[in-house]
Amino acid sequence: MGILSRVRRNSRTVGSKGGGRAIEPTPAMLEQLEGRLVMSTIIKLDTTMGNIGFQLDEAKAPITVTNFMNYLTSGRFVDDIVHRSQSGFVVQLGAYKFTTTDAATGTGTVDNVQALSPIVREITGISNKQKTLAMARTSVLGSATSSFFINLADNSGILDPAPGSTTTTGGGYAAFGEVIYGWDVVLAIAALPVSSQVPPINLPSSLGGTPIASTTYVAGTAPKYSDLVIVKSMKVVDLTANRAIVGSTPAASYTVFEKPDGSGFEEYLFPGMIGVGNKPTVFVPPVAKDTWRAVDLSSVASPVSPAATGGVQTWADPVDNSSRAAVPTADGLYVFYRNPLGGVWTSSNLTTGLPGGRVITSEITVFRNTDAEPLMHIVGLTSDNHVVMYREVLQPLDDQGRRPRSKWEFIDITEDHLAAQGLATPAFTGRLISYVTSWGGLNIAGLDSNGDIHTVWWAPGLSMYTTSNLSQITGAPKFTGGLAAYLTSWGGINLAGVQTDGKVAVTWWVPSFGGNWVNNNFTDEFGGPKLSADSLTTYVMDAWGGLNIVGIDSDSGKMSIYWWSPGLTVWNVTQMDTITGYVPPVGRLAAAVAPSGRTSIVGTAASGEFMQYTWAPGQQWDTVNITYNSLFSTGRT
Repeated sequence: MGILSRVRRNSRTVGSKGGGRAIEPTPAMLEQLEGRLVMSTIIKLDTTMGNIGFQLDEAKAPITVTNFMNYLTSGRFVDDIVHRSQSGFVVQLGAYKFTTTDAATGTGTVDNVQALSPIVREITGISNKQKTLAMARTSVLGSATSSFFINLADNSGILDPAPGSTTTTGGGYAAFGEVIYGWDVVLAIAALPVSSQVPPINLPSSLGGTPIASTTYVAGTAPKYSDLVIVKSMKVVDLTANRAIVGSTPAASYTVFEKPDGSGFEEYLFPGMIGVGNKPTVFVPPVAKDTWRAVDLSSVASPVSPAATGGVQTWADPVDNSSRAAVPTADGLYVFYRNPLGGVWTSSNLTTGLPGGRVITSEITVFRNTDAEPLMHIVGLTSDNHVVMYREVLQPLDDQGRRPRSKWEFIDITEDHLAAQGLATPAFTGRLISYVTSWGGLNIAGLDSNGDIHTVWWAPGLSMYTTSNLSQITGAPKFTGGLAAYLTSWGGINLAGVQTDGKVAVTWWVPSFGGNWVNNNFTDEFGGPKLSADSLTTYVMDAWGGLNIVGIDSDSGKMSIYWWSPGLTVWNVTQMDTITGYVPPVGRLAAAVAPSGRTSIVGTAASGEFMQYTWAPGQQWDTVNITYNSLFSTGRT
C-alpha cells in the first residue's frame, strides 16, 4: 500500500518574449516545479463522489506504473469500487468492480477485477507520505496485481521498505504516484461510514470497511450502484490541453454572475490566454467552487476562426455583466459573447462585418469609457502601424423596454483623426496599453524604439483623437518592453515601466501638480528588485486606495510586488515565492481586482500551466493551477 512523496520532474527552459531581459528558470525555480509541472502521466479518476487526479512517476517506478497502465488501458478499472477505507490510514481500490444486474433498481453484484500476472515489489525511492499512491499486496512481496491505495496520512514509518531492501527483501509497499487534484474528494470518501459486509469483500473490521455512500444499504445484501463509491471512468489526461504558449499575453477580469440558485450574485475571475497551437482559450468558472472549464474559442467561432495572433482579452459586459472576449486573428478581430444564463458562446468577426474594418497584427488593448456612450473600445495596430479601434455603441431600448445587443463600429484613428489634423502616428513598438481618466479622457499609450512614452488620446471637448510624446513633457527615463498604468481615486495617473538598466520607474501626475509630472526610480528609492520588462502589471485596491506594481525579479525569477497603502510614507516590496502552492511564473502577468477586494494575478509557468495567485481580505495568498484544475473539471461551459 502507499502513495508517493514529492516527485522531481523535468522542465524545459523558456525565455520571455519581446523586449527587456529574458527570464530563464533558475535551478531554484525548477526545484519549485517539483511535484507539480511535468510532462508525465496524469490520470483523471471520475468517481461517483467527484474527480481525483493522479500523477504517476514512471521514472522511479517503471514496473509498477506499467502494470497500473495495463489495467487502465484494458478497461479493468471501469466500475471499480473503492472497497476499503480506514480512518487516518488509507483508502483502497482496484480489486473489485460493480456489475449491474438490474438497471431499473441499480442493483448489482461485486466481482473481482480480472487480475494480470503479479509484479515484483519495486524499490521506487518514493516514500509513503500523505497523498501518495502505492500498490497493495498480500504477505508475499511479489504479489501485487490491481489493487492500490491512497495514503491518508504520512505512513512512511510503517509502509516504506526498510533501508537496504531489494525487490525480494525488506518488506514495505511500492509507492508510484501522488494525488495532485481532488484531495477534498479523497477526504470525503474517507469520511463516509463503512461496512465490513459487502459481499464478497467481507473485510475484517481491523482493516476498516467498504465506504457506503447511501443511508439505506443493508449489510450483507446485494448493493446498489448508489450504495458504493464507484469509478465511472479512469483515463490519461492530455497534458498539452489547456496549456498556454509560454510568455504569451494573459488577460484577467472579474465578471459578476447570478448564482444558479437565485440567491444573489458571485464574482468570478475570468482569465484568457493563447493555448497550445495558438488556440484562443478562456477559462470559465462552473458552479462548483474553485473548478474551471477551458473553452477553445476557435471551436465556437462562426465561421471557425484561424489561429490567434495575439492574446485573448476578457471583460464583463457593462450592460448585463455577461462575459466577453476578443482575440486578433489573421482573418480579423473576433469578439465572443457568453450567454450568462445558458453559458453558450457565440461570436462575430468584426473586421469582415464592418465597413472599412482592418486586421490587427499586434496585441490588443481593451477599455471602457466611464460616463458616456459608446461602451467598449478594442484597439490595436495594423501591419502598416495604423492605430485602429473597434468601438461598441449602446443601442436604445426597444418598445418592450429591452435593450438589443450593442453594435460595433470601426475607426482608423491614424487616418480619420491624426492624419486629418496633420499629425503623425507614433512609431509604437511592443504592446499598447490603455487607461481612462476620472474626467473621461481616453488614452492609448506605448513606447517607441527610443524608449519614449507616446499617447494617442481624446478628452471631453475634443472632436478628434490627438497625440503627445509624454517623455518630452514629463522628462521620463527611457523604458523598454512595455508599460503598465494605474489610476487613483484622487485623479492620479501613474505609468510604470522598466528602464533600460532593468530598474523599475514610475512617471506620475496628480491634479495638484498642475502641468508638472514626477519621475521616481522605485528600485533605487525603495530597495526593490529589478523586474523583467515584459512581465509588468499593476492593480489598485479601490476599497482603500492600495497601489501595486507586480513583475518577475529579473535576477531570481521570483514574482515580486511593489506596494503602497494610504498612510505609508514609502513603498514596500514583497516577494511571492513563500505563498501557498507557489509555482514561479515566466513571461507576462495580468491582474484583476473584484468589487469585494478579491485579487488575482495570472500568468504561465515554465511548462505552460496557467496559474492564478489569489488573495481576499482576511485571507492568505494562495495558488491555483487553472490548467490542471480545468483538466479535471466536469463543470459547465
